[in-house]
Amino acid sequence: MKSFVQNLTLFLMAGLLCSGCVIFHQTESPGAKGVVLDSQSRSPIQGAEVAVSQTSDPSLSLANVLAALRSPTIHTDEAGRFSVPAERSLVFGFTLLWWPLMKFGESPQGGTLVLRRDGYEPATIPFYSGSVTNLGEVLMNPTAQ
Repeated sequence: MKSFVQNLTLFLMAGLLCSGCVIFHQTESPGAKGVVLDSQSRSPIQGAEVAVSQTSDPSLSLANVLAALRSPTIHTDEAGRFSVPAERSLVFGFTLLWWPLMKFGESPQGGTLVLRRDGYEPATIPFYSGSVTNLGEVLMNPTAQ
């Protein structure tokens, strides 16, 4: 009988602690999409390497931004288009009365879009997003010959 009471007590405590518990997606690193163009001719750049760095500090050097790159690295298609997905994770949380006020997983996270291609200067664009941001046209400058 004592074992039954202990088990019932543990079960009720676990139920009380878990009431209001939710599992939701949280953005760890934002994603981006857009089109990469040559800044002079405005033609699409095929095969440019596009990735998102997990830092958004514009004062960092290119080497520091490159050191914080995350997977995946995408290559632009023949029209210069790219789409890097957001990095998300599942989070287990306990909610109370503020549940209706929350937008789970939508808090903006910082990242830096990094573009590289032979014949062009590397480009970095800091941005914030809770999911995937459409950056539109992204221009790359040709290197000096």
